[in-house]
Amino acid sequence: MPKVIKNAKRQTIFQVYAFCQKEKAENKLIVPLQQVRARAAAMTDVSESTVTRILREERETSSVSNLGVSGPSKVTTPGKKRPNRDKKVKIDDFDACAIRQKIMSFYAVRKEIPTLNKLLIDLRDEISFEGRRTTLWKILKRLGYKYKKCESKRKMLVERTDIAAW
Repeated sequence: MPKVIKNAKRQTIFQVYAFCQKEKAENKLIVPLQQVRARAAAMTDVSESTVTRILREERETSSVSNLGVSGPSKVTTPGKKRPNRDKKVKIDDFDACAIRQKIMSFYAVRKEIPTLNKLLIDLRDEISFEGRRTTLWKILKRLGYKYKKCESKRKMLVERTDIAAW
């Protein structure tokens, strides 16, 4: 069964073939044999600096992976560039204070332990919080809250003492 050759490789093969045909038609070398990088660049229709960069990457990966064993190693291709989402959760001091007050009201007024789901529902109603459960958890963590196991083996939301005194 023949090996499947992808489009990019086929195009490179065609470019090398066309270069060789051009040399044959002119009956002379277009680029001298001593200039290997220049010949490779001309054959593949890329710049010499691109060939140099690829050779450098190959040399670095082969020295790390093969540890002295010669032969071609797999050249890595850079991944697709994707737009980065803003990873920081942005809340102002007013929202942070409102979240703290909501947690305190759970303990003082409602007399129950605030869970992420309960907090999320209330915060969406009161301060129109747009984040999800994990976002709220990250905000609570940044504000100095953590969940601690209590005697009933449930986790309870507790504020750090150094922040609570502040």
